[in-house]
Amino acid sequence: MEEEIQLMLSARFPLLWVVSPEEETAEETLCAAAQAKKAQIYFWDYARGWSDSSAAKGNPMQALERVIKAPPETAAIFVMKDIATLIAPFANGQIASNQLPIVREIKNLARDIARDALRARKLRRTLVILSDQLRLPVELREETTVVDFSLPSIEEISELVDRLVPAEKIRLVDDEREQLIKACQGLSRCRIARGKSEVFGPDCGCHESRNKFGHRGKTSDHPRDRHSRIYSCCCRLRNCRRFGEFKSLGEGS
Repeated sequence: MEEEIQLMLSARFPLLWVVSPEEETAEETLCAAAQAKKAQIYFWDYARGWSDSSAAKGNPMQALERVIKAPPETAAIFVMKDIATLIAPFANGQIASNQLPIVREIKNLARDIARDALRARKLRRTLVILSDQLRLPVELREETTVVDFSLPSIEEISELVDRLVPAEKIRLVDDEREQLIKACQGLSRCRIARGKSEVFGPDCGCHESRNKFGHRGKTSDHPRDRHSRIYSCCCRLRNCRRFGEFKSLGEGS
């Protein structure tokens, strides 16, 4: 995804709408892309304003004014995190009159940035709208390029499980690992990490330990209980009550 963002910056797209259920992951990717392009990056949210100055708290028009007045000789990425909620259209696809000034300013700004990029043959400013879902006003469709950060694939979940549940500390058999990966499908990376902490924390009873004589032993309880903890945790994180879909192998044997 970082390479895709870099390509879009190189292609001089003025307005990116980044859709991600994981804000932190998207921010890290944008920061890495900015670093690779040697561009400064700034974040704005409704409660705290701009990340470097706390300016424009609760004032999206003032926040956009900063992007307008950004020095043309400096490459910069401006990420606005709550503005998507402020301009989200209603169910009929229309926006309210109080949303119109923000939408119009974004549209004007995107066009100004695009014209500047054509004249300089190099994109200096990029406006990024970061949101957990795509609620794009019709008025901005022509100017906007959508970037979709999907939830982790099975392959990525497998890598996360290997990294978050080290084999040298907790030995999951193949069936346990496979079932854990399946249970984590549809979860965000953050939720998977929280699930790991909850299930395999210091009090889970799954870790190897040494007694007072220095002999290695396991405090692991019955595998059936361990399976139950894994799937119970995943179901709670997903707000899923259908625990029966993730029955432990021990219960099925």
